Amino acid sequence: MTGKSIFVIFFLYLITGCVTQKEISGKIDIPNSIFEYTAEGNGIPCVAFTGSENLGHRLYSEKFRNKFLLIHADPSQLDSTMVSTLTVDMILDDIEKVRKALNLPQIAVIGHSMFGTLPLDYALKYPQKISYSISTGSKPSRAKKYKDIIKDYWETNASDERKEVYTKNMEEFSKLNMNKLTPTQKFVKYYTANIPRFCFDLQFDMSEFWGDTEINMDFLDHFRKELSTYDNSAKYKTISTPVLVISGRHDYSAPYVLWGEIKNENPSLTFHVFDNSGHNPSIEIPEQFDDFVIQWLYRN
Repeated sequence: MTGKSIFVIFFLYLITGCVTQKEISGKIDIPNSIFEYTAEGNGIPCVAFTGSENLGHRLYSEKFRNKFLLIHADPSQLDSTMVSTLTVDMILDDIEKVRKALNLPQIAVIGHSMFGTLPLDYALKYPQKISYSISTGSKPSRAKKYKDIIKDYWETNASDERKEVYTKNMEEFSKLNMNKLTPTQKFVKYYTANIPRFCFDLQFDMSEFWGDTEINMDFLDHFRKELSTYDNSAKYKTISTPVLVISGRHDYSAPYVLWGEIKNENPSLTFHVFDNSGHNPSIEIPEQFDDFVIQWLYRN
């Protein structure tokens, strides 16, 4: 596991009754990585992938987190040279090591955005160790074959107003003095300029979400490159674990149409599109997102 404060794991426990919240903390020693973790609540274990510990706290609402015992673990000591050797399988194997270290018979897994396929990949690699797979705001893979579909979805479905705001945003972004910005600041500025591609609301403010979080861009760039050649999408139809895939109709970065064939091939897969959301339904429409995921968990 590599990338300080970049690869974050949450273990969410579904509350089965009225539970008094209490917090615990500790360390899990794993070769080449040491996880520090905190936890509160009770229930069914679930691992979630986000961009950093801080982003993990902000990605899901207080209501959502209060429904689960949340254990989040963060690598505290890392070898920076490992970033260049990181593979998707290494991440999946580290999650399995964490499951064993915490003595959990099974774990559910939830992943968002570029981490969104990891829950399904984990289900393929460790089918006996996973209870649920949940993917949000994600493509089935980062394969180049989707490039034209994504472009066409934007051209066909984005309103003239949305396209105009996007063009204006990118013009303003191009005028920024990048030499004065840190890698994280550049990333956030670029993401903000792309709000018309990410959010239903053209003026949606994500400044509170990003906050002062530092992002390891070396890790993200390398991981994105690894994902470009890691494509298990043809195998997702074989997953027997309950799978939930959530998309937003106004997510033009990872449009729901990419899941067309896959969502019809697996009877264990539930596919849902929020009409009034984009790439981040847990932030844009938290109440609807919370209710849907929680109800789905109870049904399955």
